[in-house]
Amino acid sequence: MHEVAHALGQASGVRDVERDEAIFFGVNAPSTFPTSIVASANSAGNLILAGASAVDYLDDVNNAMATVEADGFDITGFWARRQVKAKLRGLRDTTKGMLYYPDNAPTESPNVGNLYGEPIIFSNAGLSGFATGAANYSMIMGQWDQSMLAVRDDISMELFDTGVITDNGSPPIIQYNLMQQDMVALRIVARFAWAVPNPVNRQQSTKASRYPFAAVQQKAATGGEG
Repeated sequence: MHEVAHALGQASGVRDVERDEAIFFGVNAPSTFPTSIVASANSAGNLILAGASAVDYLDDVNNAMATVEADGFDITGFWARRQVKAKLRGLRDTTKGMLYYPDNAPTESPNVGNLYGEPIIFSNAGLSGFATGAANYSMIMGQWDQSMLAVRDDISMELFDTGVITDNGSPPIIQYNLMQQDMVALRIVARFAWAVPNPVNRQQSTKASRYPFAAVQQKAATGGEG
């Protein structure tokens, strides 16, 4: 059972990554899911290209924040790829003084800090949308209570010690024979729903131009933070 518990932890982590890929970047998203967060942000005009500002990367971030605020929402947190850590640490003024200082002491997690007074989390999940490349993203920010994830049904689990598991080939090929290989299999069924309400407000009444999230896309041609 220890091996099953360990495998369950690994599988759950993989599914969390797949869910995040679908929600934020639209990768393998179910047809019933809304448009991904980065695509919706882009449609609403809330996408900033890293290096677009003549000042520095922090100004790119500030300009992205401004798009959300102009839509009537507040930035309550940031989610960035891990490489952004080094970019922030490396920012300097004209006398080589640091431009970025954490707003509070380091937490117990090396991937959690603060930026402009709001929490920033640096992803270590290896998401494809955060991989280095001009088509991918550096940071996502927004009013996070506007992204709602819910469990549609109770999560069910069932343990099997007999039976076979096949692939989806034609004809299907047996991958595992539980009894013959002295194995057990744990089947977990979970159904999730996700939505961004994007409520109307006095700041921006046009739905197509309103969205509670923004993204900083990596630098054109080369990728990275600019």
